[in-house]
Amino acid sequence: MESLLGTTVHGIRLVDRLGQGGMGDVYLGFDERLQRKVAVKAIRSERRLDSVAKARFLREARVLSQLEHPNICRLYDYLEWEAADFLVLEYVQGKSLRELRGDELTHEQKLRVALQVASALVAAHALSVVHRDLKPENVVVTGDGQAKVLDFGLARPVRAAEVTGEFTVGGAPPTEAREPSRGSGGTVTELGNVVGTPRYMSPEQARGEVVTAASDMYSFGLLVQELFTGRSPVPDAADPAVLLRMTMWGETEPITGLDAPLTELINRLKALSPGERPSAQATAERLEWILELPRRRLRRAARIGLALLLAGAAVVSTAGFLAARRAQRRAESSEATARQAQADAEAVNTFLRSMLTSPDPRSRGIEVKVVDVLDRAAESVERDFAGRFTSQAAILETIGSTYHAVGEMRKAAELLDRAFTLRRGLHGVTAPETLAAEHQLGVVLVETGAFDRAEELLREVLVLRWATLGPDHRQTLETVGALARVLQVVRKLEEAERLLRWGHATRLATLGPDDPATIDGERALGIVLRDTRRFAEAELLLCSAYERSLQQFGPDHQLTYEALASLGALYSRAKRFAESASALGEVLDALRRTRGPDHPLTLKVANTQGRNFAELGRFAEADALLRQTLEVQRRELGSAHLDTLDTMTSLAYSAHLQGRQAESDALIRQRWEIAAPNLGIDDPITLQCKSAYADGLARKGRTGDAETLFREILSVRRRVLGEHHQATQSTRSMLARLLAASGRLDEARSLDPAVTVSSTPSTSRR
Repeated sequence: MESLLGTTVHGIRLVDRLGQGGMGDVYLGFDERLQRKVAVKAIRSERRLDSVAKARFLREARVLSQLEHPNICRLYDYLEWEAADFLVLEYVQGKSLRELRGDELTHEQKLRVALQVASALVAAHALSVVHRDLKPENVVVTGDGQAKVLDFGLARPVRAAEVTGEFTVGGAPPTEAREPSRGSGGTVTELGNVVGTPRYMSPEQARGEVVTAASDMYSFGLLVQELFTGRSPVPDAADPAVLLRMTMWGETEPITGLDAPLTELINRLKALSPGERPSAQATAERLEWILELPRRRLRRAARIGLALLLAGAAVVSTAGFLAARRAQRRAESSEATARQAQADAEAVNTFLRSMLTSPDPRSRGIEVKVVDVLDRAAESVERDFAGRFTSQAAILETIGSTYHAVGEMRKAAELLDRAFTLRRGLHGVTAPETLAAEHQLGVVLVETGAFDRAEELLREVLVLRWATLGPDHRQTLETVGALARVLQVVRKLEEAERLLRWGHATRLATLGPDDPATIDGERALGIVLRDTRRFAEAELLLCSAYERSLQQFGPDHQLTYEALASLGALYSRAKRFAESASALGEVLDALRRTRGPDHPLTLKVANTQGRNFAELGRFAEADALLRQTLEVQRRELGSAHLDTLDTMTSLAYSAHLQGRQAESDALIRQRWEIAAPNLGIDDPITLQCKSAYADGLARKGRTGDAETLFREILSVRRRVLGEHHQATQSTRSMLARLLAASGRLDEARSLDPAVTVSSTPSTSRR
């Protein structure tokens, strides 16, 4: 093609020749009207578009022109001229990844480049734009370290085999690209023709199949592997046909010399099946996580130092400082949002420091508790931050989350509700900040027993996150797990299982098997299967979660403890008490050593272990452990905390097994009397306590009192849960058995047709 240097095309003067591309020469142009440099690609005359292809190309160009992203080279215009057609693009000055030497970028800079390219793919894939030819030559790094992806959406040529480096399968002649038919997925590449650079294309692309966003992710995996190893990811092959066959089967060089998280991510990106590759969004989040690893280690060391400094002062919680960082992590990519998040985080830290370093009340003879500091902080938020509503919301979230961590669920719910209301008013219903606050509120409401509202909120968050972030986004999957937890508690086990199965499969595909969220999702699914008494399947999942967490994070990680604790609870539920006691003994020792004897998880495991001892006839150990656990829970969590009430049930059951029925009944009655005023008379936990007490009255022959209580419970459950809920049906059956045992068979059968004369109320453990 004859040089066009010095030519002016539609106000753009071509001042230098930058090189040659597959479509034609590339020039440096100067736009006289806008006074800026641009890159101009001249399309050779033999490649000029016919009317059908041009209409398609212009439609694509309009979409590409909307890709406003700092890491994507912009397409400005498409110009027609007598000698040639031109693409006008953003001029990017820098070196391509192919041109950069291996030592020109540090490991952290390479991670940042990879993250920027992944972010570009997120933006493009959101508009259904696929690159199709992602390779080192198409990524330029500017002098200030910014990565720019070139030729987005332009890698698909008009004729399938005419771009440099392309060839057709089996030597078949290239065919004219034509408008796709309906249902074609928008591709104009003929099946059997290969478009792209063979060394970096996906297996399905090499086979001439439909190219999708997942194909870009495969190419991205190869690009990242070469970026970090400095070696081509595809073995050399002199014969193009051999290279093509290797590409079709995903035969690449093994990864050596990289740390485990990055190696695992690249291998997932190179999965042979497109469905097993993580999305661009999931990849970007994982790269960001990897990038933050060194900083997390430093922050962990700093937190240890801070804890030592505060050890001799007031008893305070560092959880507030940890939660304060959440505002920064939730910040959006836009500069304005990031600045606001930074301001929120600084406000939280400044505020909490003032709370934690105020004069020590112990000097006046007052014992300081975590909740004392939190209460004082919560009371002064509106006064100290009058009119600064974003800071108020951030601080309320921090204090609410800390209340949650120390077991003050009702105070946590109150503050998180206020934060949610502020976020919704400030940012709107669908904003990430609002949804994060709503999600956290839903999680805490489960702990307070407000199951209906928790379910309502989490369902709303799930719908909105699904719509705005996508079904495979980490935050969407987080809400799937939280909603499933509510459904498990209210015994909607089938729906909970469906959600958890879908969530687990999605996490495996997008996050990988060793991600903490995947492991915890596997554990949650195992717990639901345990509750439906499918113990064998539950055991497989819980064992897998435990072993994977042990391998990835070690024996002292909280996820490992929780997985082993869940496995021990399964054994207890399956009446394998000796195995449960063995597993939980290991967990309990580790928790006491690493988390302390008063940690909520330690106490929860101690409760289950106490029940195991009672079942095994080790009554002295059972009673000692359960009484000690109950004492600590009453002191640290409060008498009305759900864990405290659960331990009271275990202690009552141990007394029942030993024939101390009066003591057992007294504990059951006390449990009900504590729950009613603190949780509410209609609360599910209160009703459960009331039902257990009514059952005890029936066993002692006080049928009239028992009947009154059962009828009250049945009335509430019908009103709140409905006639067909499992809890309602259980109460109806218990009342029917009581009536049948009293000789009122007709009345009993009106409640439960299957009831018999010999039926008597059964003793419930819980």
